[in-house]
Amino acid sequence: AVSSPECKVMDLEFNFNMIKSAIEFASENSAQIIAFPELALTSISGEDLFFQNNIYERINSYLVKISELSSLHKICILIGFPTIINSKIYNCNAIINEGKILAIIPKSNLSKSDKRYFSDTSKLANEYCTIGEYNIPILEECLFNIIDNNNQISVSFSVVSDDILSLAPYNSIETKINSHIIFNLSLSIEIIGSAEHRRKHITAISEQFNCAYIYACPSPGESSAESVFSGHSIIAENGKILNETQRLQFYSQTIISDIDLDILISEKIKNINNFDFEHKLFPTQSIDIQLNNSEVNKLNRNVDKTPFIPNEINKLPIYPNEIITTLATALIKRLNSINCENLVLGLSGGLDSTFALIVANEAYNLMQLDKKNIHCISMPGFGTTERTKSNAEKLAEAYGTSFREISIRKSIEQHFIDISHNINDTSVVYENAQARERTQILMDISNKVNGIVLGTGDLSESALGWCTYNGDHISMYNPNCGVPKTLMQYIISSLKETINNNEIKEILESILTTPISPELLPLGKDNQLQQKTEDKIGSYLINDFFIYNFIRYGYSPKKLYLLTNIAFKSDFSEIYIKEKLISFYKRFFNSQFKRSCVPDGPQITEISLSPRAGWKMVSDSSMKLWLDQASEL
Repeated sequence: AVSSPECKVMDLEFNFNMIKSAIEFASENSAQIIAFPELALTSISGEDLFFQNNIYERINSYLVKISELSSLHKICILIGFPTIINSKIYNCNAIINEGKILAIIPKSNLSKSDKRYFSDTSKLANEYCTIGEYNIPILEECLFNIIDNNNQISVSFSVVSDDILSLAPYNSIETKINSHIIFNLSLSIEIIGSAEHRRKHITAISEQFNCAYIYACPSPGESSAESVFSGHSIIAENGKILNETQRLQFYSQTIISDIDLDILISEKIKNINNFDFEHKLFPTQSIDIQLNNSEVNKLNRNVDKTPFIPNEINKLPIYPNEIITTLATALIKRLNSINCENLVLGLSGGLDSTFALIVANEAYNLMQLDKKNIHCISMPGFGTTERTKSNAEKLAEAYGTSFREISIRKSIEQHFIDISHNINDTSVVYENAQARERTQILMDISNKVNGIVLGTGDLSESALGWCTYNGDHISMYNPNCGVPKTLMQYIISSLKETINNNEIKEILESILTTPISPELLPLGKDNQLQQKTEDKIGSYLINDFFIYNFIRYGYSPKKLYLLTNIAFKSDFSEIYIKEKLISFYKRFFNSQFKRSCVPDGPQITEISLSPRAGWKMVSDSSMKLWLDQASEL
């Protein structure tokens, strides 16, 4: 939790009561740590009243009361206050837990106005401060290690006071790297543009050091004689804002969010070697603390159902046009490198081939090439519907590409005779033969026109192995390989809304509303589609959720199951989620051999399954550990 409490300048009793209310609220909502702004007990605007000796005894007495609150409410409290040490005034932060003041960290980066009242920390080596019955160490820099029930360090945090509008550095690189959470007990003033700067700075730091960044800002209750304080407190995690207070509100505000330690630990493990420096890895001082670990019934954070799609809170720079342009740029590089102007694309009228055509169209626009050199081939088989076949032809015509229809029925019937396969046996042989025949046609046509075959398989299909080995699994370049199904649907839907061509808009709408299917099995009554992919492997919405969180953060089956149930509580039953989670692990592990030999293609999100630049796993890895845990759910 982080609080911007209502305050009155130098009214210690009023400020204490506001702090107490925030602590009670945080505890009731299961927070384990709460942070308050710099000098929260007195207010920042004390000015020369800080020189009055009589206030410090009262400050110390209120700190003792706050330490009692930490014991009563079983919460760790981080709070700013002034104190006198060796006849000098210091701007300090207290770390309080289990009824004890564990440490005092004085502010080291002082502004010119700060230096009128407060001393710098250079003369505080090995000093102690007495508050109540406690003799408390003064630590200029410290890492606080949270100990779990097994007396193991589970997470570490640090506490600083830094005005993010200044350029003054705080904390050494070692502490930043080793802090899973940085608490900034701040005094940042409000000027034009500072709110957005604050958000950008905090998200950038949290992303750079793969940490949570908790920023506590004083409220407008501070004096406005010279400056305005906004009360804009923020909780960020690994580049994303989880929660923030409203700015410029005169009432107390306390926000709460759960920090996902698996995300931070996973990212730090991957990225710690990015920092190449010749300093010691750990700061010289650290303190172990134990937090209240009681069961929590409510999760104080949003669980994003579509992690591959940018959300409104964090507005990632992933926009449809940017993605298409980026993929088109990659395709242009490949075409220029091999001196090629011809593309061959199997256009089925489904999402994947439509997306590949959109990328190819943009590439040819940028290169100013004749789009007739994009050779779209429709290859209807035993399960092709009139709707998809028609959409493919209309789309190719609308984009001005070449189009040709080649039925694979006769060649497959002959193939079944050659391999002694009963045509009424619709097993995997029946399906895969069609996929491989189509790939052979595309490859041979690409030779004929001196071009390359453009792949259409997406990241979701690759993760689940939902492709035919040496069939649609193979191409000469695949712009789709880094795009998951949910992101692909989002991009096409967004483009549909902005495109000026009504004909293309109508075709894209029809494609988006067509059930996802490989169309390999015979049609049913009235030539209706009987084979639907999501009936077999589960919703792509839930599978993409599994893929992202399994690969990006290494969540355990137990945690992945928990978060999936929270995110999709109103969409899927717990039984369905468990069944599809087990299915996901089986498919992912069993399909690694397909991913070990995929064509080139660009990464476009945080996740890549390329065996060269992304996910690396031997094809005979055991899935037993994951299946055992998933089966116990």
